[in-house]
Amino acid sequence: MADVFLRPRRADDDAFLGALHQLQEADSAPMGLELKGEKAGEEWVALKGGEGVGVGSFHPAWWTGDPSTYSLEVRVHPGHAREGIGTQLYKQLCSQLRQRGATRLLSWVRTDSPSGSGFALRHGFVETGQVIQECRLRVSSAQLAFAEERAKRLGQEGLKIASLAELGKLDETFLYTLSRLGDDTEAPSQDTEESRHAFLAWQQEVLHGAGLLPQTHWVALLEGVPVGMTYLKRLGPESAENDFTGVAAAYRGRGIASALKRHAILWAKSQRIVWLYTSSERGNTTMISLNRQLGYEPGAQRKEILTALSFSLVADPSRG
Repeated sequence: MADVFLRPRRADDDAFLGALHQLQEADSAPMGLELKGEKAGEEWVALKGGEGVGVGSFHPAWWTGDPSTYSLEVRVHPGHAREGIGTQLYKQLCSQLRQRGATRLLSWVRTDSPSGSGFALRHGFVETGQVIQECRLRVSSAQLAFAEERAKRLGQEGLKIASLAELGKLDETFLYTLSRLGDDTEAPSQDTEESRHAFLAWQQEVLHGAGLLPQTHWVALLEGVPVGMTYLKRLGPESAENDFTGVAAAYRGRGIASALKRHAILWAKSQRIVWLYTSSERGNTTMISLNRQLGYEPGAQRKEILTALSFSLVADPSRG
C-alpha cells in the first residue's frame, strides 16, 4: 500500500480540491475565490500514489475575538475513508497550530455525516450546542414584493441604504460601529487589546477579503448613523454568499434586514449571478423565516464542535 505524503497546497491542486468539495458538498456553497499570498492560515494536501486523497486547513477564527482560537477543516476522499489519512492531516495541522500559539480549535460537522461526527469525537472535540442552517436561493426565483414594500416605507421614514463605495472614505469610529451591528451585548472599549484585535480581523475578513468589493457592502443609515449592514462575497462567476446581515438591536423588527437583503439580491440579478448562499444559527428563527420569504431553500445543517488544542490528541488517533 502506498504511503501517504503531506505537503502544503499548491496552485495545481485546485482541480482536485474543487472536485472533492463538490463531491461532499454538492448542496452547499462552492469553494470561494482564493486569497493570493494569504498568510493567515495554512492548507495541507494528502497524496497517495501521487494522487490527492485529502486536505486539511486552518485559519484564525477572527469572529471570536480571540487570536489563539482557530477554525479547522479536514476532508478525505470517500474512497480512502478509514485509512488514517484524516488523522495524519489533523496531526500536521495541530503541529503547525502549536507553533502559532493556538489554544482552541473550532470546526463544523454536517448533522447528516456520522463519519464526521465520529472523527470529531475520537479527536477530543465536543459539541457546543450551536447549529448552523444553510440556505440557497436561485436568484431568478427571488420573492421581493414584500421587501420592496418595506424598503419603500423605510425610505419614507428617512432610512437610506448606500454601498461603501457610495459612502466613500469612512473613519474608524464609523467602521467600528458597523462591526458591532449584529451584537446584542454592549460594545467593549475600542482601546482594549482584545477589541482592537477583533476589529482589525473584522476589517481584513469582512471588508478586504477575497471576493469582496466596496460596491457589495450595503449600509442602512438613519440621519447618517449606521443601523444595519449586509454584504455579498463573490464565490465564482455564477455564485455569491450573502453574509453579516446585522441590524442594531434598537432598530430590529422594522424590516431593515429585508431591505438590505433586497439590495443584495437586486445587485446579484444585475450581475447575472445564478445562486446566492447564506446561513443562520438554527435559533435565529427571525432570519431563517426572512430567508424563506425571500425564496431561500434550506440546505445542510452543521453543528459546531470545539476542542482545547493541548488535549486534542489524547483520544485514539489510530483511525480517521
